Amino acid sequence: MRKTQKTDVMINQGGMVTLLVMLLIGWSGPAYTQNPSPGAQPPAAMVKPSMVIKTQLFRSHERDGRTVELIGRKGNDIFFRIPGVSQAAGQATININTITKAVFEFQYDEFAVFPHVKKRRWADAAKVIIKAIAPTIPYLDLSTNNAVEPALEAAGYLFKSGTVLQQNGGATNEKAAAAAYAQAYNIFQQVGAAQWFERANNARLKAIQCLVAMGKLETAADEFSKLQVCEEIGDSDYGLYWLVQADILYQQKDYRAAIDAAVKSLVFNNKDMETFPDALLLSANCYYALQEMHQARDVYYEIVRLFEQTDWSAMARKQLVLMMKNNLTRGKERANYWKTLIDVKEDMNKLVEEYLKTTEISSVTNATTNAISQEGKTTP
Repeated sequence: MRKTQKTDVMINQGGMVTLLVMLLIGWSGPAYTQNPSPGAQPPAAMVKPSMVIKTQLFRSHERDGRTVELIGRKGNDIFFRIPGVSQAAGQATININTITKAVFEFQYDEFAVFPHVKKRRWADAAKVIIKAIAPTIPYLDLSTNNAVEPALEAAGYLFKSGTVLQQNGGATNEKAAAAAYAQAYNIFQQVGAAQWFERANNARLKAIQCLVAMGKLETAADEFSKLQVCEEIGDSDYGLYWLVQADILYQQKDYRAAIDAAVKSLVFNNKDMETFPDALLLSANCYYALQEMHQARDVYYEIVRLFEQTDWSAMARKQLVLMMKNNLTRGKERANYWKTLIDVKEDMNKLVEEYLKTTEISSVTNATTNAISQEGKTTP
């Protein structure tokens, strides 16, 4: 099934006819202003022919939208022209604050994404979406537009790609991860600027996660401090808010505080799969950094068991194998919260070693890909 957003408008060619049409449909005046120099280029570095996007725009006093081609923007001024008319015929502008709805014309085949997601080829999944919506990205803050949801999805896949690449290590993967995080950050920021969008705050939090992942810790902490503290467990962003806080604290090496923040994320009432496994993994990493190896082992083990054939399981398993190989949990074990939580009374070292051995083949078979795009071996 193919999702299509399309509005076709037939209009006569030529600059004079274009100006007459603008006048007849009421697209002149304070809100829409004709460029004083027909044929002049918009501000430098603003227009790329491949990035022109046909869009149906609605204004507060109009019942029907008008189809135009968006060709660039400068701040709140959106540059457009009538479809089918050459750029030399002139252009006009509209202030973003006068737009009540925008319907971009693009084709997005969501079923083309599924095979990549199933095989955890995150960069390829993002590429499918971005190929369709790329021209809309500079305009994601236009009111009530139809591109924010797929944009948020694509940015999420890019972030996953960066995480896996970073975990795999190596100079090439690090470079690809940085590119994935940077592109995800740009999209999250654009979506976060859409004040009307109910998930705008979610996008802002994810943009901060990208900053942390890129090593821009000071900027991330500063941006996070500007957000309102999320204190209501029922809030849809509660789990993500405290996960981001834990991410920042972990990078600041305040591991105890990071655990406290991660635990708040973990008690999020609906065990959101967007945050719950990440919070568990971060908790385990904190225990590992604190040299509390038994606690780290127990949490890594639970992640491997609970989220089999996922990137979380692959990352936790890698740490668990390393710990067992180096005998990091051979010392005397003391009671801890995680032991009580999972109610395990067996010899955990033996249990973990047996589990790793019996699941070794399936783990290799279902190991995560390195998330590099198969087409160009680069992030989209």
